[in-house]
Amino acid sequence: MNILLTMVLITAQDTTREYIFPVEEITSTQYLEESYKSKSPMSYLTEVQINALQPVSIDNLLLSLPGVLVIPNGNQGMNSTCLLRGSSSKESYIYLDGFRLNTKRVESFNLSLLPLTPYSRIEILKGGNSTFFGEGPSGGIINFILPNTDKRFASLKTEFGSFGYNYQEFVFNLPSQYNLSFFFSRTHKDGNDLLKNYRGYTLKRENSDFTKKTFLIKHSSDAYEQIFMLSENKTGITGPLYDVFSDSAYVYSPNARENDEILLYGIGFNSENYYFRNQILRERTYFFDPDSHFFSPPDTSYYQSFLLRSSGGYRLDLKRIKLHFGYETYREDINVLNGFPEGTKDRDTLNSLYMSGGIEIPAKLEPFFYTGKDFLSDENFMPLKTGFSIYFNRTSKFTFTYSKSLKNPTSFERIWPEQRSGNYITRGNPNLKSEKSSEYEFIFSIFPEKVPFYFSINVFRKNSKDLIEWVSYMQDTLYITEPQNAEKAFLRGYETELRIGKKNVFLNLFYTYINAKNVTKKRRILYIPWNSLRSEFLLDFEKFSAGISYVFQSERLSYSEYLNEITLWNLAFKFKKIYFFDIGFSFYNLLNKNYEFIPGYPVEGRSFKISLEMKKGLVWF
Repeated sequence: MNILLTMVLITAQDTTREYIFPVEEITSTQYLEESYKSKSPMSYLTEVQINALQPVSIDNLLLSLPGVLVIPNGNQGMNSTCLLRGSSSKESYIYLDGFRLNTKRVESFNLSLLPLTPYSRIEILKGGNSTFFGEGPSGGIINFILPNTDKRFASLKTEFGSFGYNYQEFVFNLPSQYNLSFFFSRTHKDGNDLLKNYRGYTLKRENSDFTKKTFLIKHSSDAYEQIFMLSENKTGITGPLYDVFSDSAYVYSPNARENDEILLYGIGFNSENYYFRNQILRERTYFFDPDSHFFSPPDTSYYQSFLLRSSGGYRLDLKRIKLHFGYETYREDINVLNGFPEGTKDRDTLNSLYMSGGIEIPAKLEPFFYTGKDFLSDENFMPLKTGFSIYFNRTSKFTFTYSKSLKNPTSFERIWPEQRSGNYITRGNPNLKSEKSSEYEFIFSIFPEKVPFYFSINVFRKNSKDLIEWVSYMQDTLYITEPQNAEKAFLRGYETELRIGKKNVFLNLFYTYINAKNVTKKRRILYIPWNSLRSEFLLDFEKFSAGISYVFQSERLSYSEYLNEITLWNLAFKFKKIYFFDIGFSFYNLLNKNYEFIPGYPVEGRSFKISLEMKKGLVWF
């Protein structure tokens, strides 16, 4: 099966049952399979959840799902990344309908470049993934699945709220002989809001408004899919920044602006036994200051990444065994253009061919084995995933997984030039070694067929060698920040997921405990909280929906200090089909009065959003 067929089946399933536990899902092999046969535990967000909670951003949508940590770095719109189960953001891959959005330039993907809607489901696959998802990052993958074009309609949505927030969206679907879906959205948010006092300093950002535009077209059939997406963020990069060494706060470059842009073109062919995808992806960023001649003019990027990627797989079903074969080719050109500091290596080309295969023996006790080879990697290292599942009458299963993976340094980690700002120096490290890790995972899950209930518990452990971390240290009178290898690091913990629902009422509870330490430096790995908890209570009726969510994250570690715990309450409700309109009201972070800022981790204060949507079926085509 395939991604397009998945979305057709999703819309045909009973909403209540699909919400509690999908009958079929895209597994770690990228084929559609019955959920109880999934080789790796999968968390997910359904269309019911997304519509009931009415998130204001992708960050808000994913925040503290089991094993998912979202980090907004700096101002809104700037490089908002996710960490899956304590692994770094470069080990957490983002997919849109199976097309990968991460590049090897910085490896991590800026979540804020994704459109907020529409998605039929979001699947989160964590742990040592199958090599059928390319290199099989040890963190995991998040696959944003677009809805199928099987309904003829047009919709128009507008939203407005706190901090100058306004949002406009237009969706146009034409099925039958056209199979075409068109999506356009625009988001704006003021950036000159007052900030909460931080260590006695009251700060105000200037010229830091955030504007985002997304244009997406999808053309599809049961065995074919074509996607074009262009998304652009314009945001100010102003502070505040906090100087931990001299105990002072200041605003940095109040006129500086940054533009991030991503362009994706993908085409895929699918059948029950194979999938094949080709894609072109371009990332472009420019950074300029109207009052300075150092940065580029707004029409010139200071780096640009252009890649060609092809991936595919074939599955052969025999009477008692299943054979799998997969491949991935990857070519990326990285151009560092005008405005970058002098001395930068201005071009870097990455090529890779990745192959994988496996064999399954269908039975109640089902062993599985996947492996592959990255020809750019250490000659003596071969990624691996192996384990077994025991099924109990299609209602519960126990799975054990062992995997080992390798992560090469990114181009920015290797070639970042020495960049000086006063006594501060940031530089790359061409001598970095590749990270090697091994991971164990034990999963037990229960999902009765006739009872709207799902429960799973995962216990995991990961050991890493030569872990790459950006480390700050003092050398003479200079403060140096550069990536370094830690000799040893470990990550261990567990997570639970509980979903209960009956007719139109749903309750979700997600809890994760993670202990992650850099053994060499004898400290915890950056930003990872010990505990994170999320709970959701949702109502979904024909004329009314509502949702309330609670998020808690315990203390996290910055470069030089512990960051405060975070507690968030969000509330949303919507009145449907009132003279062709849906009217929604959402309230976020009800306990936070002001806009908080902690180093590298801004948290928006109390805010609200009002939405008005009109959706009409089309009858004139």
